[in-house]
Amino acid sequence: MILEPRIRGSVGGAVAGHRMIEDKDRILVGFSGGKDSFAMLDMLLTLQKRAPVSFEILPVIVDAGFGTDYSRVERHMKTLKLRYLIVRENISAIVKAKVGSKDTGKCCSLCSRLRRGVLYRVALEERCNKIALGHNLNDAIETLLMNMFYVSSTEVMRPKYKSRDKKLTVIRPLIYVPEELTAEYAKEQRFPVVKQKCLFRKADSRRAKVKEFVKKMAKGNKFFYSSMINALEKIAAKKD
Repeated sequence: MILEPRIRGSVGGAVAGHRMIEDKDRILVGFSGGKDSFAMLDMLLTLQKRAPVSFEILPVIVDAGFGTDYSRVERHMKTLKLRYLIVRENISAIVKAKVGSKDTGKCCSLCSRLRRGVLYRVALEERCNKIALGHNLNDAIETLLMNMFYVSSTEVMRPKYKSRDKKLTVIRPLIYVPEELTAEYAKEQRFPVVKQKCLFRKADSRRAKVKEFVKKMAKGNKFFYSSMINALEKIAAKKD
């Protein structure tokens, strides 16, 4: 259990530093079935037992109509004795109609927005006041670099922010956790990770290049992740 304290420490730092969780919160956990969502749910359940505040957790799976099998995830939820929801939406048809199957980047962006919209709707229906998303540190770094390289922007993933209508707060408990740790932790814990299906056989080439660049930089510099956390925090603070 070497990884658990490291991840828990990073999650605890993010949660405490940004006051992500407060007493009486009802938190909808966006659960894809991937390594990050499993790690996030596991950490939130640990916090729920140890934190000085009381809060509820509701995992929600958005089945976007790509034919993904969530049966193993459902068995895992039942083992944990957690109430969870699977919301089935035909997002795949909408993406195919609006984007087609050529522009991978636009497809991923639209699919993500539609899934997020479903989570917002369900959160309000279930009287949740917060939504937890499983973005990790690599996601945050890659997003910043993608914005810089391709759209001349320094927009960053924020650890915590309010929805446009101010009705919901979105939190990212894994924002300080490198992707390699969630991947190793998922293997260590033998989580039944789901392989997501998609319209495309290949990944977004631009994001793939940025992802590979980040991996190379992290291998060559032991201070890379800590430096990037500081940079992301400074950029976010300037925009507040």
